[in-house]
Amino acid sequence: MKRAGIVLVLVIMAGCLQNGQSELTICCAGDSLMRPIPRRLGEMLKISKRKIKIRDWSRGGLSSQSYQAFFKRHYQSWRNTRPDFILIQLGTNDVRSLLQKEYGIDDFKANLKTIIKNFRRFRGSKYKRPKIFMASIPLFYVVSSPKERNRLIEERINPTIEETAREENVIFVDNYSVLYNRTHLYFPDGVHPNSRGVKALAKNWLFRMRSELRKSF
Repeated sequence: MKRAGIVLVLVIMAGCLQNGQSELTICCAGDSLMRPIPRRLGEMLKISKRKIKIRDWSRGGLSSQSYQAFFKRHYQSWRNTRPDFILIQLGTNDVRSLLQKEYGIDDFKANLKTIIKNFRRFRGSKYKRPKIFMASIPLFYVVSSPKERNRLIEERINPTIEETAREENVIFVDNYSVLYNRTHLYFPDGVHPNSRGVKALAKNWLFRMRSELRKSF
């Protein structure tokens, strides 16, 4: 995405928060792919930092199953948050469990639905309930059995994420395409995006949020 496009996003988000309107609160939930996103979004939105709050509700190593326990542990400290946008990035750590048949794709889908249901317990600030965004996951590039893992991602996991987003009426974000065949955006482990990859993902989240803001203001 070109610099002019980023500037446009910032102008729109800043404009939406002028004239005494309340702060916009963005909560970032998920695994290690989400961990660097709050800081990067904060850097990109610093022109509006007095009006935008970003909360980190992520932790490395979490799957759609283990995130539910993580949510329960933190709910009391999160419960008074009135998020406007909740961004969800989960699924990468489900790959191993699905391949090892610890649970199936239907369980994965049920996990995602439970997570969405939990986040709908929050009251919004600008909206009655927060706008929830759910992203597809990128491929692996330097790990054991990448073909088997990536086939699962392309044929089962990402279609399930998109289908769940549609069924639950949440906003789908295509992060798979952002890093597709762009190995220069990964760390050597072939799983985690490097600083350039994180920037690309943050831009994608930002542009998707922009479209929702433009509908509302």
